[in-house]
Amino acid sequence: MFESELLSGLHFSLDAGVPTLWHVEVTPGAAPAVTCAPLVAMIRPSEATLKAQLDFVNGWSDLRSDRTREIVAQMAPQYAFWGSVVPLYRARHAKTLELLHLVLQLAKYAEMNFKHALCVRRPHEYSAQVQPMIQTPAHGSLPSGHSTEAHAVAMVLYELMSTSPGGAANQQLRELLLRQAARIAINRTVAGVHFPVDSMAGQMLGMSIADYFIARTRPATSAGGGAAAPTSIGAWKFDGANFPGGTDFSGAEHVTATTGVRNTTVYALQTALPAAGPSVKGSDTMNWLWKAAASEWA
Repeated sequence: MFESELLSGLHFSLDAGVPTLWHVEVTPGAAPAVTCAPLVAMIRPSEATLKAQLDFVNGWSDLRSDRTREIVAQMAPQYAFWGSVVPLYRARHAKTLELLHLVLQLAKYAEMNFKHALCVRRPHEYSAQVQPMIQTPAHGSLPSGHSTEAHAVAMVLYELMSTSPGGAANQQLRELLLRQAARIAINRTVAGVHFPVDSMAGQMLGMSIADYFIARTRPATSAGGGAAAPTSIGAWKFDGANFPGGTDFSGAEHVTATTGVRNTTVYALQTALPAAGPSVKGSDTMNWLWKAAASEWA
């Protein structure tokens, strides 16, 4: 039910050759009105850029002996790693874990559509010297799914901690969650299965997924019984055509960890094209789950 609630408001298109994830708003009525606004768009990097990124893939491989166990453990959803920053216990935090599962499902829906649309080959398909240390997934490389999911979870967890009963905004918590998300993404380059540009695109997508998810968990009904005001979120575009091949990924390029502010660059743009960013209505159903999860941290 929750997955249907989330995914029913999204549409993926390939119009004009630019893969775009849209937010769809349906206004009930005898003839329901539909409005659409872009959430994320992505443009593929050039072949020259991807080949230039091989230098970083080869350089990061020096860390394989130090990070092998960590990389293998992170092949599955990284609950243990998030739980090292925000304690997560199934007996205490069942609703929180259900909430995070939904974040991952939403992220997977978005990332897999972009992966298949952009068709970016993996590093080892450009050079036999890469020799990935783990099995390489068969689907496309950009955006990185691990980066998308880790950054989406980091921001949702931070928001949940900040708004839970007795909780408070904590700069250190945000910073630790985002730095850990970046490490999870970088480990995929260390393993030889992703380019740094994949992690950059995934970070941007993950942050947008988090913004959308959080907006959907707001109540749809105000305290007075009327409709609550929607949440306006930005529309972002990852312009791989302008991504410099000599740029590595550290995690700090698109977001400032201490403040959570998203930064614009020549390849990560907050754009009003082809239309303004969406105004997302909250969901009473999703808000119920959010409040149940927040109560577990009282």
